[in-house]
Amino acid sequence: MLSQKRGRTARWIRILGHGIGWGLPGSTNSYANSYTIRATENANRFPAIQYAAASEPGDLGTQASRLLMCFVARGVLSRRDACVPNDPVATALGSDTMEGDQYSLAKQELRRQVVIIGSGPAGLTAAIYTGRANLGPLLIDAPSDAEKQTTPGGQLMITTEVENYPGFSQGVQGPDLMVEFRKQAERFGTEFLEEWITHVDLSERPFTLFTDDSIIKAETLIIASGASAKWLGVPGEAKTPKGFGGNGVSACATCDGPLPAFRNKRLVVVGGGDTAMEEATFLTRYAARVYVVHRRDKLRASKIMQEKAFRNEKIEFIWDAEVAGILGTQEHGVTGVRIRNTVDEEHFTLDCEGVFIAIGHKPNTDLFKGQIEMDEVGYIKTSHRTTATNIPGVFACGDVQDSVYRQAVTAAGTGCMSALDAERFLDHLPVAMPTGEEVTIEGEHISPDHLKIIRANGEVVMNEPEVAFAEEK
Repeated sequence: MLSQKRGRTARWIRILGHGIGWGLPGSTNSYANSYTIRATENANRFPAIQYAAASEPGDLGTQASRLLMCFVARGVLSRRDACVPNDPVATALGSDTMEGDQYSLAKQELRRQVVIIGSGPAGLTAAIYTGRANLGPLLIDAPSDAEKQTTPGGQLMITTEVENYPGFSQGVQGPDLMVEFRKQAERFGTEFLEEWITHVDLSERPFTLFTDDSIIKAETLIIASGASAKWLGVPGEAKTPKGFGGNGVSACATCDGPLPAFRNKRLVVVGGGDTAMEEATFLTRYAARVYVVHRRDKLRASKIMQEKAFRNEKIEFIWDAEVAGILGTQEHGVTGVRIRNTVDEEHFTLDCEGVFIAIGHKPNTDLFKGQIEMDEVGYIKTSHRTTATNIPGVFACGDVQDSVYRQAVTAAGTGCMSALDAERFLDHLPVAMPTGEEVTIEGEHISPDHLKIIRANGEVVMNEPEVAFAEEK
């Protein structure tokens, strides 16, 4: 218990010791570790307490306990975040009896006009726009978890150079781009909360989101939780330094194919559907040779996509085969793949300098199943004109509703749209729904032809100027 206690203590002392906030000049906080509202506010708001904690004599644990109690009293930390098993601060804060890591504490309740789920280009753009509109957005993101493949900042956090985002003539590193996104969102007052959302209730407004520590009430909700690439789960595929992800292994040919590391090289594309054929064809613009590895003896892709790939002289197919492992070194990146024949179980090595996994994407929408309309894959359905879902006040943007483009710039564009839609909704203006009708925050429904208004009480009013004028008289 002593090591746990000192670990938690040291973590907060480190954060407080900087005396400057996330992303501000001179800050040494790392992106992932400081991706919470707590780290930013702790560093910025209490320089006097920081000095006292550093200079007061006595046991380090006691100092930290006093410090954490101050933060709880001021509402910056939840009681759960401040407590560790068998720590004196638990008693001082009035928590229930604790055994090991299991203890019961009252959850804090937060109420916001706009809550955003996800911190990729879509979520952060929505935060920038709603922040500038003085809507006080709260952005919730999942903690970094290698096993669950979650990274605050989205997929660009595991991307190297980004050459196709407007405004960067020489390109920009993916993580650097997301740092700038976040700084801009912070500038306009966005709050950040890094917690797992366990479940949501979208049956009525305000919508309710539940985490281990908090209950969040949202007048409007913007879902920007993105989509995750499906991976093979083979040796060498993981992110560097454990594998070659970001160092020769990619899940986006459009994003990474034009990079110098893949030009005039031998590349492998894994998959047999439309995505794989599209990526293989795209890569032939830059690669010397493209090998398509497919586990069956025929493709699942549409006829037109198959024919296009078969006609391309740079593409070679390896049938009845699976990638069993990715080979290489951290210095040189990918040098080859280990192939297993699915018919005779024979293994062989194929030399290459890059591997593109193209077996599909999975939208991160499990949290909303049964409440929001989705397609058969799980992408959220939105209006063709807006980002509205079938639930008035809930909007979706980015890859969570885009199965076609999946680009940072298109995600940012729909993030802007969802912010403007939420602002319009909160301003009591009608927002177009996927059904074609328009809905206001009061629950009024305007027919697709704009001839009828159905009020919240069910009353039908004709939407004609002379009728409206007569009613006013």
